[in-house]
Amino acid sequence: MKITTRTLTICVATALLSACGGGGGSSNLAGVGGSGITSGVITGFGSVFVDGIEYNTANATITMDGQPATEQDLKVGMKVRLQGSTNGTTGTATSIDFRDEVEGIVKSNSNGTLDVMGLTVQTDNTTEFSSKVASITSIAGISQGNIVEVSGPRLDATTIQATRIEVKAQRYTRGNGVEVKGDIANLDTTAQTFKIGSQTVDYSATSLPAGAGNGTYVQVRSTQGLVGSHLVASKVSLEDGGDMAVDGTEGEDIKLSGPVGNNPTSSRFTLDGTTVRVTSNTEFKNGSASNLVAKTPVKVEGTLDANGDLVATEVKFGEKAKAEMRAHISNVDPAQNRVTLMGLAMQVNNNTMKVDDSSSPDHYFNLTKMHSGDYVEVAFYKNGSGNWIATKIKRISVISGNQNQPTTLEGTVTNMSGTTLTVGGVNVDVSNVTPLPSNVTTNKDVTITLASSNTANNGSPLLATKINVNN
Repeated sequence: MKITTRTLTICVATALLSACGGGGGSSNLAGVGGSGITSGVITGFGSVFVDGIEYNTANATITMDGQPATEQDLKVGMKVRLQGSTNGTTGTATSIDFRDEVEGIVKSNSNGTLDVMGLTVQTDNTTEFSSKVASITSIAGISQGNIVEVSGPRLDATTIQATRIEVKAQRYTRGNGVEVKGDIANLDTTAQTFKIGSQTVDYSATSLPAGAGNGTYVQVRSTQGLVGSHLVASKVSLEDGGDMAVDGTEGEDIKLSGPVGNNPTSSRFTLDGTTVRVTSNTEFKNGSASNLVAKTPVKVEGTLDANGDLVATEVKFGEKAKAEMRAHISNVDPAQNRVTLMGLAMQVNNNTMKVDDSSSPDHYFNLTKMHSGDYVEVAFYKNGSGNWIATKIKRISVISGNQNQPTTLEGTVTNMSGTTLTVGGVNVDVSNVTPLPSNVTTNKDVTITLASSNTANNGSPLLATKINVNN
């Protein structure tokens, strides 16, 4: 087995927030202190924040896809494997390794769900986006033929929940490398082909690693790209020992956090490729077995059995962002760990993804670098105590005192009462939207343009000036 440390923690979804550490919360690594390995999402820098813990990287070895790198090369939203120690709130990293899930050719984009060389890449309002192509400015702008790099946990063998997508190039140039990872399926040793997801791979120019067969987890590299409908492999190698599941020894204590994988049942589900078994002794917090729904963020503690499954002793549910707002910050309060926009005081913690996408981006962007007047994009939810929690805050521009940028709210309509809609827990007055589109109903995803002068003081509704239905 590759991992021999006694306790392993994996946190693979930024939406977990306090369920997977927090601003000054419990340790993600080896309980409340100790050493071990964590695989998690970078949420900020100062040195590196991974799922709520700030790790000093002064003496850390950093690699990206097997090549030496520096901390400046790491980006928010990357899922990394980190080895080090922690005292519960801060830690010291000895190594950090980033490996993407796929870097390849986009075959289609359907409302933010991409097909990248046979893998389904799903996105949400916390997926971090960047682009080296000036004309592609959003996930919606990604189209067939673009080259993208994707990081994030697996919902199943062929589906990735993206935490970061970067557009690398407009089109593929033969000779450049692309790569995809997944389980071998439909292996045909005569034709020398197999499938990863829906993508047929031609491995006639290379060979399979020893022992590889259907179900083996591999990485396929190609310098020829797609020839017809086939991806021509230049090299096929085992990835993570040929199995997506976390490696460990029988009886080893494990902590896993992330989105519940696809097709869960009340007794069995997956977290980033590891099977989790629920028994009569499993304790649930903030929910029950009936709440085990795909993409729901959870934190699991348990031990590995002889089959490598994680037998859960505890399952704790987290929350996901319910809405996204673009607005100018009206107040920043570092002492209270919050920013206020449109009258909503958003709590910001170590798990909040913090990204500076302004004209002069600051790699070490954090709450102390935010200012009144900054134009930001915030993904958030309202917790059971009525507090607004930011899962991601991204500075788009730094324009003090300029209110010309549109103020928008995007999310699903959860309630309609007269001329008031509720989106992500925010009440919106739509009485000035005339005529109100007839297809604005509950369960519809909408983008609402708000009057920038209006704020939700004392819970009063925000005033809408325009509504677009997104689906």
